[in-house]
Order: sequence, then C-alpha cells, then structure tokens
Amino acid sequence: MSYIYLILAIVVEIAAVVFMKKSDALTRFWYALGGFISYALSFALAGMASEHLEVDFVYAVWSSVAILAIFIIGFLFFGEKLNKLKVLSGLLIIFGVIGFSVAGAIY
Repeated sequence: MSYIYLILAIVVEIAAVVFMKKSDALTRFWYALGGFISYALSFALAGMASEHLEVDFVYAVWSSVAILAIFIIGFLFFGEKLNKLKVLSGLLIIFGVIGFSVAGAIY
C-alpha cells in the first residue's frame, strides 16, 4: 500500500505545481487554492508512504519524479525552454534515485 501512497503523492504534487503555475503568482484564487490543497495532500500521502518505506527513498522518488514530470510538462504545455544542461540535470536526478534504491537494497 505504501507504493500506492507514493504514486498518489507524486501525482498530486505534479497537480499542485501545475495549479501554482496556472495561478499567475497566486492571483487566480481557484488555481491557488487547488495548489495549496494539493500540496497538503501530497505531503500527507508522502508521510503515509514513509510508514513502511525508508524516508530517504520516499523523498528521493517523490521529489525527483515530480521534478522530471514538471520538466516535461513545462516543455510540452507551457513553452519552457529545453537545453542540454536541463537534460543532463534530469539524467543526474535519475541516477541519484537509482543510487538511493541500490543503496537501500544493499544495506
């Protein structure tokens, strides 16, 4: 069940970031409210996921998958720029999460 909580936390985190982007610096009330509620729910779900999973793994996966998803969403839907440094940084994030996963499996 912890992995389901983790997946839901990631999805809700992504929704929160999109809501905040759409809120235009918190000037559009309903988008801002959706962002605040989504962030609170995402934190709660991440906390629930960490009950049976190691917290460093939960946080690494939760934050990195959300960052990578927002990177892709920003490029595809918000017209944000794509460059080599952003792609390299995304790859480093992926390798970092793999490192956390392997380290948790070894010990």
